[in-house]
Amino acid sequence: MNSYQVLHYHFTLPPKKISFLEVSKVGSLIGVNELSTYDKETLTSRLALLFKFLKKKNYVLVYFSSSFLDMLEKEFPSNLDTIKGHVKSGEIVLVASCAYHSLSFLCHPALFNKEVEFHKNVYKKHFNKQADWFINTAGLFNDQLINHLNQHNFKGLLAPANSWHLNEIKTADYYQSAGEKPIKILLSNGDSSKGIYACLANGFGSGYNDQDLQSSNLQELKKYLSSKTKKDIYSASMPLSSPEWSNPMAQYLSSPLQKAIFEESRRLIDKAHQKLTDEDWMVIMLICQPEMLFKLSSNHQNAFQHFINCMNVLTAIGLKYK
Repeated sequence: MNSYQVLHYHFTLPPKKISFLEVSKVGSLIGVNELSTYDKETLTSRLALLFKFLKKKNYVLVYFSSSFLDMLEKEFPSNLDTIKGHVKSGEIVLVASCAYHSLSFLCHPALFNKEVEFHKNVYKKHFNKQADWFINTAGLFNDQLINHLNQHNFKGLLAPANSWHLNEIKTADYYQSAGEKPIKILLSNGDSSKGIYACLANGFGSGYNDQDLQSSNLQELKKYLSSKTKKDIYSASMPLSSPEWSNPMAQYLSSPLQKAIFEESRRLIDKAHQKLTDEDWMVIMLICQPEMLFKLSSNHQNAFQHFINCMNVLTAIGLKYK
């Protein structure tokens, strides 16, 4: 079986907590997230397992969020140097995604494209490489995603398989997207008819489940990317999420507070997208992180207080462009 496991490493960076009285005079709107002693020990042990695994000449596909790499650069520079060595030698193959692991794709096209651009830049900064493969936050996929990815020159993407759209037929080594400029798709929860299995796993701080490390057959994956054979089309009209993601998408999108934050973010972007600074864009991305949106769910104890803070942050950005 050709097995492809994508490990996700993420560090949640929150927006700053501000009161309404501060919205017109606050400076940076980026908050601080300090690693606890437990988190530091967990991260150190997980990276040690990864490095031990790679020393045995195994190969892995990995997504690192921008905030995770920035945290490593500040707190664990020697581990970042080790990662760079494995990327250079080819044991780690980088997978691109959204820079801050946010659900920007469901918020605004301009926000999503900017976040993909940010992530490409951070890979260039740390590794001097561009990833060939893309996996959206939570594995989110629908046909509209391709329209945005084409301009970023990705060669392939991983997407959640959906038996209803495939009508139970899984005959291709990989699929291609719908549209005028299709991108090659590897289904993230497998194609049993061909012995291909791809899974999404938590490395640190991600919304995927923990799994044992698996070595990927990257030579076969390269063949898929270079093949000219026309394959079956995988089409999804509505956004689908990976079955390996920890919570259903409705838990991040369906409450009135979550909907209001998305609507205010869209309004702000529509109004001021040509004026927003990189930090402004980044702060909106931080608000749209799944772990931040989850705090707005109806069963969260401090949902309204978190909502007020997010609205204050968005107001502070908007006041700069009245």
